[in-house]
Amino acid sequence: AEALRAAVAGPAAGPAERFLVEVPEPPLQLKAADARASFDGREVSLRWSRTGASSTKWKTGDRHYPLSDLRGVEWHSPEAPGGHLRLRLRGTAPDAVPPPPDQDPAAVLFALGHGAVHESLPFAAAVLYALRTRTPVAAVAEPSDRMRHLGELHGAGLLTDAEYAALRDRFATEA
Repeated sequence: AEALRAAVAGPAAGPAERFLVEVPEPPLQLKAADARASFDGREVSLRWSRTGASSTKWKTGDRHYPLSDLRGVEWHSPEAPGGHLRLRLRGTAPDAVPPPPDQDPAAVLFALGHGAVHESLPFAAAVLYALRTRTPVAAVAEPSDRMRHLGELHGAGLLTDAEYAALRDRFATEA
């Protein structure tokens, strides 16, 4: 039991090689504290709650994010303070500090009874799985853009550290 507990509690060395939860088929829905999220396999939609959403989110109106606009998903367990699901958008730097989840129109908040692990984690996994398997990766023609694009793929978790290092080294020798 001690060894198992230590193995589970240890920090992750990087992105997992495979999904650790079953990925359900869309369409999916998730009731969060400030929104209802849905995913139809092509697009994530967020419909803000009148009573739970911040004024910032309410003013932006309901949001619709096609897979082509996403580069990743960030999930923080609802069992800890600050639990949320955030859609990582293309066009933002992978290392950019996003706004707090309660002010981010690409994030939904979890709270007691809203976004339980057994609902929110499979939802996040389904979106991430769709990103990894169904979104075509555009060719990058300009050599100067290759490294930036490679960094985006690594930041989104689509490349492991080893894959990133190998491609980075290959592109550096080709330049």
